[in-house]
Amino acid sequence: MHQHMTGLYNKIPQGNSPEEIEKWKNERRKNFPTREKVAAKEAEKEEQLARGEVMRLKQAKKDPKEPKPAPQEPDWECNCKARFLVRNSRGRRVNHSKLRHQSHCKELQNIRDRIKEKRETK
Repeated sequence: MHQHMTGLYNKIPQGNSPEEIEKWKNERRKNFPTREKVAAKEAEKEEQLARGEVMRLKQAKKDPKEPKPAPQEPDWECNCKARFLVRNSRGRRVNHSKLRHQSHCKELQNIRDRIKEKRETK
């Protein structure tokens, strides 16, 4: 069914006649990567590089065996319940912007000071 949706079904010969099959094989041979075609393509890439054209490079795939970096603890001066909420999240993501500090928290005071500085600079 997928071949019908993409139009691939119409490109594949259905074996109606030997002439059609031979025509299809010849069309496929034109695109086959021979040594000459690969060398010509590499020479073209070298020429583009020499002219300074931007080339599309393949992105490196991540290695699944590579260990993930350890999560960084925020550099807070928090002395309320919020720091325990972050530490004990057990891998769940915590939205730090919606985190509520208690009124006696030092970090809350730092946040308020940063907001005041921003307002004064505007």
